Amino acid sequence: MLEELGLAHVAGSQVGGSSGIRGVSGGERRRVTIGMELVIDPAILVLDEPTSGLDSFTALNLMGTLKEVARAGRIVLLSFHQPSPAMFETLDRVFLMARGRVLFAGEPAAADGFFEAAGLACPSHTALAEHMLSAVSDPPLLARLQAHVAEHGPFAGVALVRPPRPASRRAAPPGPLRA
Repeated sequence: MLEELGLAHVAGSQVGGSSGIRGVSGGERRRVTIGMELVIDPAILVLDEPTSGLDSFTALNLMGTLKEVARAGRIVLLSFHQPSPAMFETLDRVFLMARGRVLFAGEPAAADGFFEAAGLACPSHTALAEHMLSAVSDPPLLARLQAHVAEHGPFAGVALVRPPRPASRRAAPPGPLRA
């Protein structure tokens, strides 16, 4: 697990610094916290703003680590409030919600066209994720988006199918022997 989370190089370090000892970095501390969750081998890992408070380089590295965790067969769900464009592009699927309803579900690359079709094209020099959050925070724009979703649905080519977990992660229970 230390290798999977990129923590092997700090295996013997203190997590929280004390008595003048620095300890691990903020990004490493986040990965240690995620590792503590992974110890129980969950099928689904739910993280609330895992990059909050991290600098952009560390946050992007953490996103890469979480992408590897997902590639290993786990479902990783994250909440974000202001992801950078680079972090937004690392996501496999985006679900934008407001008032308990899904307003967009799809790949990040599909969001721009979806919002344009709703009459809410992303302005130039505005990050798409920022525009999406602004649209659901502004009542008239939210109403326009809700009307579009009521007519066309929130899904932009997303397949809601869980990928199979690799067989090496969990051994199958022994089955009956057959001749």
